Amino acid sequence: MPQHISSWNHLVHDIPCTPREFLDRVVVLIESRNVPQVRIQWVTHGRGSLGRRRYLRVSHRETYMDIGAFPYGDGFALSWVHQSRRSNDLAARVLGFFISLYSLIPWMRETNKKVLRPMQGWISKDRRTIYHKDDEIMFQKIIHECIVAVLMDLTSERGNRTQIPRINDLFSK
Repeated sequence: MPQHISSWNHLVHDIPCTPREFLDRVVVLIESRNVPQVRIQWVTHGRGSLGRRRYLRVSHRETYMDIGAFPYGDGFALSWVHQSRRSNDLAARVLGFFISLYSLIPWMRETNKKVLRPMQGWISKDRRTIYHKDDEIMFQKIIHECIVAVLMDLTSERGNRTQIPRINDLFSK
């Protein structure tokens, strides 16, 4: 199960292109930035009984961003969700299941406290280095900047001045 890192969304008006054209421009800009170990692909997410929607997925090492662009109301919605596919989540959940199971057995409770609980903390601990955390943040920042640059380019073509929230503003709330 993916781990949510952060997300962003913005609603704009009068974008002179289709969602696919917008995302194609984002792809071109991302590719021009020469970010190492980036993979770009299209994915589809279900919307319940409403059908499915295509997103642009930009992957980098163990994280990825799903970027959406679609008509919404009388505007154009843009969004991204940054998630991680870290492998230790499943191991921590399986161990958590056994901890719960063993806590039901009276003679296993002591083993549970001394062995299994500390093991669960060790498995679920974030072992990424500062380098990896910085790399993850820079990946998010460069993809966000590419989206905003395309948006600014499109709105300046039509003479619109759209106020885009900066990524730093998202974390100050």
